[in-house]
Amino acid sequence: MSTELTESLEFIPMAPEDIEIANTFITCQDTQETAKLLKLPLDVVIKYLAKPEVERYVADVYLNSGYRNRFKFGSLVDKIVEKKLEELEETGLASSKDIVDILTAVHKMKMEEMTYIMKLEESRRPKTGRQTNIQINQDSKPGYSSLFEKLLDTADI
Repeated sequence: MSTELTESLEFIPMAPEDIEIANTFITCQDTQETAKLLKLPLDVVIKYLAKPEVERYVADVYLNSGYRNRFKFGSLVDKIVEKKLEELEETGLASSKDIVDILTAVHKMKMEEMTYIMKLEESRRPKTGRQTNIQINQDSKPGYSSLFEKLLDTADI
């Protein structure tokens, strides 16, 4: 595994059977094939793949493998733009529109990736709702006023 990939993956605690099913699914990218390879019922495979930690693991591996890896992808885009710029300079046949089209496509893909990452991060946050606490004093005696009255009554004696 490359250092770029290992640096970008986070530790996700999972049971060994979760990892086995997830890795098999990543390899074949088909739930029915995963079930067949592992000799498990399809509904069991689907249930395991639906677990939040397994979904996170599959998504992290998918986003960080091959050219989907942001470092590798960024490097590839840099090479393509550099090559187009050289072609434009040397031959004059390429237009600056080609470069703008490439950068527009890259920007669109990057924005989609950022949206996906934000949704992924949102799903990782604990689900807590707002809570409003209301204190209702059941004491029938008025608090400080009765204390002050007692102190004043005692001071007169």
